[in-house]
Amino acid sequence: MRNVTKIALLSLLLPSSVMAQTVPPWTLGAISNTSSSVHLDTDKETKALPLIVYQGEHVYFQGIELGYRLLPLQSFHNLSFGLSLENESYDPDDSDNVDVRKLDDRDITLMSVAAYRIGPVTFKAGQDILGEHDGFFAEVKAKLRLRVNEIGVSPEISYRYLDKKLSNHVYGVSQAESDRTGGNIAAYDSGSTQKISVGVAVNYPLTKSAFVNLKYSHSRYNDITNSPIVEDDKSNAVSIGALMRF
Repeated sequence: MRNVTKIALLSLLLPSSVMAQTVPPWTLGAISNTSSSVHLDTDKETKALPLIVYQGEHVYFQGIELGYRLLPLQSFHNLSFGLSLENESYDPDDSDNVDVRKLDDRDITLMSVAAYRIGPVTFKAGQDILGEHDGFFAEVKAKLRLRVNEIGVSPEISYRYLDKKLSNHVYGVSQAESDRTGGNIAAYDSGSTQKISVGVAVNYPLTKSAFVNLKYSHSRYNDITNSPIVEDDKSNAVSIGALMRF
């Protein structure tokens, strides 16, 4: 869960691809996130990390992703390509279960990504390029950017599909791992899985360039509860951050 949390912290406040030219390209700050886990005997974790985001007209760096847009930033639709450290991972040391802690780390990996955005909707896909699991994901996300007086409100909903290889990386158990636990954790070969997430973020301005961000998200997972290292099919995350644009 440690890697998942770090990735979540770095990607919580990515500026929308549809923004006025007057918005500065850099966002810097710090953010604290508390999240629950679907994995067995894994408690909630709170992490605090710095956040760095750059949104140029074509080149962008979004904490975990470096890429290039074919069209300018403000375009209604756009196509982009990049490299990303995706967040489908798990550290068994985060579990209180002695047998789970004997399992291999489910490390993050570098993935090639491509995305097409039209208005508030983004279609995205990624493929492992380092051989960590050789899996891929596909995702569709809708995010609105609203304003109530000076307060920004951004509700979003997303659906993510993990193919069998990527899902097995996070939720599967090899026979060698099972043997390491003396059979206390059975071997398990995961099929593909899906995740549906909903959330809302609120930006409260402190000055013209500084603001506080609050975010809540809830995720539900399909086809994971048969895994012997999973105890729940839903998770929650709450974060707070202090940031500045320039």
